[in-house]
Amino acid sequence: MGRETEFSFRFVPSGTVAPEILTENEVWLDVGNRANSRVLDHHGGDTEAHSASELVLHQFDRLVQPYISVNKEIILVSHTTPDLDAICAIWLIQKTINGMLTANIGTVVEQIVQIVSENDQGLVQTNQLETCWPIIFRQRLGTEIPRLETDVDRVDLGIHLLEQTLDTLLKGESLADASMRLITAPVESNLSKAYDDYLSDVSSGNLFQLYLPFHNPPVKIEKKPQNSPSKTDTKWGIADGLFLNHPRSALFKELARGDTERSSLGKGFSFMIVAFDTFAATW
Repeated sequence: MGRETEFSFRFVPSGTVAPEILTENEVWLDVGNRANSRVLDHHGGDTEAHSASELVLHQFDRLVQPYISVNKEIILVSHTTPDLDAICAIWLIQKTINGMLTANIGTVVEQIVQIVSENDQGLVQTNQLETCWPIIFRQRLGTEIPRLETDVDRVDLGIHLLEQTLDTLLKGESLADASMRLITAPVESNLSKAYDDYLSDVSSGNLFQLYLPFHNPPVKIEKKPQNSPSKTDTKWGIADGLFLNHPRSALFKELARGDTERSSLGKGFSFMIVAFDTFAATW
């Protein structure tokens, strides 16, 4: 194997639009507001990809490879305080450029990218925090990287956790197993508090049911709700709703979506209303 390509980093505020003409050998990841040559950002609305990681995995040959030189330092640009998707995209592009994303690990990497995309789309739900890999990953970043540390330190830790996860999956274990292996004492303490706070949130919240449009309605209804939209591609079904006033749990969204025990239909709370204080008195 030849000499590995060197990488440097630059971080810009979230939402920054990439310039039309980029610096030589510069690649933008999870920021830039478009998906074209050397800019891999799914937020611009011009791609069906659900994450920057998905763009790297499936569009590297089209969007990156023709426009860079691996014999020179490559500048990776992402947003400040890089999240799971940004870190995973950086990890993937480094492994791809250095020839480490081989066919034998492709299926495993697909599995990681899928859960990264679900996390980035806000679709994560669980009733067992310890086995939810995106939550554990985020908790590790939160407990080990103080606010004063650099974004490069955050990326380095994230890549380390991704490599640990990859090793676990390559041994035939599951993402739940990988999650358990990543838990530290501070993470365990945070999870316990988040769960206890969630139980308190639900006990003081209001549970209700409503009709929502579903592609596959979980419960058959006899009568369509009044004033409902006339859509031909959806049907209506009953869903469990939850109103929380100033929830304390840091993970109330993920836990509520996966709460099969307290939701009447046993499918979690599909609809949530959350109220927060919007002002404070001043004297």
